[in-house]
Amino acid sequence: MKQRLIDTNRFALYTVFAVLTGVFFAQIIKGFLHTEPNGKIDHQLLRYLSLPGVIYMRSFILIIAPLLVTSLSLSFLPIKSENPFDKLRRFNDQKQKQQQRRQQTKKKTAKLDAQKLIIVTFIVFGAFSLLASIFGACLMLTFGSFASPYSTDHDNDDDADEFLAMNQTIPDVSDENIRNQKHYIIHKYYQHDTIYNSFLNIFPDNMITPFFISSYSKTKILWPANLSTLLDPNYYIETQNEKLINYKANMLSLCIISLCLGVILQKLGSDRTKRIRALLYEADTIIHYVMQFLMKLLPIGMFCWMFAESLKMASLSEMALKLAYFYLIAVGAFMFWLFVFYPVVYIIFTRENPFKLYKNILSAIVIAFGSCSSAITLPETMRCMRKNCQLSNRICQTVLPLGMTLHMNGPAMYFPMTAIFVAYINRTPVGFYSVIVLCLFAVIMSMGVPPVIGTGTTMLNHMAVASVLGVDNPQDILAYVLAFEWMMERIRTSTNIIGDCFAAKCIERILNIQDDELDDENYLEVESEEKL
Repeated sequence: MKQRLIDTNRFALYTVFAVLTGVFFAQIIKGFLHTEPNGKIDHQLLRYLSLPGVIYMRSFILIIAPLLVTSLSLSFLPIKSENPFDKLRRFNDQKQKQQQRRQQTKKKTAKLDAQKLIIVTFIVFGAFSLLASIFGACLMLTFGSFASPYSTDHDNDDDADEFLAMNQTIPDVSDENIRNQKHYIIHKYYQHDTIYNSFLNIFPDNMITPFFISSYSKTKILWPANLSTLLDPNYYIETQNEKLINYKANMLSLCIISLCLGVILQKLGSDRTKRIRALLYEADTIIHYVMQFLMKLLPIGMFCWMFAESLKMASLSEMALKLAYFYLIAVGAFMFWLFVFYPVVYIIFTRENPFKLYKNILSAIVIAFGSCSSAITLPETMRCMRKNCQLSNRICQTVLPLGMTLHMNGPAMYFPMTAIFVAYINRTPVGFYSVIVLCLFAVIMSMGVPPVIGTGTTMLNHMAVASVLGVDNPQDILAYVLAFEWMMERIRTSTNIIGDCFAAKCIERILNIQDDELDDENYLEVESEEKL
């Protein structure tokens, strides 16, 4: 059993060992590389030492945009092997054919019930994922600011002003009232710019530029010569709009374009879109091949990256303290979600003991934690819910497979937390409207991008989500955050499985669905096919 556990998690153990080894070697030889009079490492030497890690991270960044497009587009299309959507269609077709042989009058009622089940399932999954994303973001906004590299509020205000008012000439003032008014004006226009740019980037004017260019509008404030006039309530603030370009992928545009492309391809059918579907399938195969190759080199890449980053860092203990604080918040968030939120919702809808459900699905939770894959755990999850929890066959064969693909509460909660933490460390201001866009984007990313065992896809997802907040080079901090990704990924997978089970029981009670003879026949038929 012990050897099997080691073999299953061998890749994760290699990655953790590479991270710790890189930090350890950097601390040992740091004293021998101080070539500058001020005690710092020579810039040119440090640049060449960090080159292997930079090349590896740039290779990961290279496939973020193509992976986002293919994954989100193909999430609406069937794959070669039967996916949950195909199984759902096959189940509904079989049900309708058998009902036609029984009673013609029940056909419309059965069709409406199937459609109602699908609609309610999507609503419940979407609501749970969105609430998880909002909860994770709010929790990190409340407690994550303590991880900021600057302790005083005054310093934080100065850093925010420097970021918000870049390219603007603002005279220094000593009067506190004028300073507060200046802060208010800057933040007000920054919020308006955030809202405007969010909608602007959703609808690009070119299909190609979102892959490497983000365009946005910035309000330039024309400050008066005498800043005391800012205190006059009748004073009109003059502004100018500037159009700026940032040479990085526009993730919001790519997300919307990919979703629209997937919906259009699904509506037009396979006969009219055969070539573009084949192109997407082949591109997705190539991208995943490259990603798997990069993941095999992940321990080497993480060693080089952590070695260089540890040489740059002035205080390793300070970063370790911040990471410990971040993981404490993250684990606390998952524990609250698992043992407070889910049980409360379960009691409200079912009036049953939620902890009895935990006992009945314990084997599925163990498999999810060990395998770190919702797909591998699905057969055991269906068996536990059917045999131990007496879940309806119709719910078991519809809700649970859909939940494996769409209901990702763990990533939906964790992605915003990581993005906000990285933004705090990088001194990037986080506004209210940016958080709203971040939560929606995190839900889409968690539902659309398929989970792959390993840290490679997680790194790509974190980079894409962090880019929504405007964080430049998030991989600098993500390399440290992902040091214990092997554990957090297992917690997220367990959260997904538990959420699917709780949602299935709640949907069963909401729709009052019970087993009948048709369900039993179809369950035995599908079960025999799965065994084959």
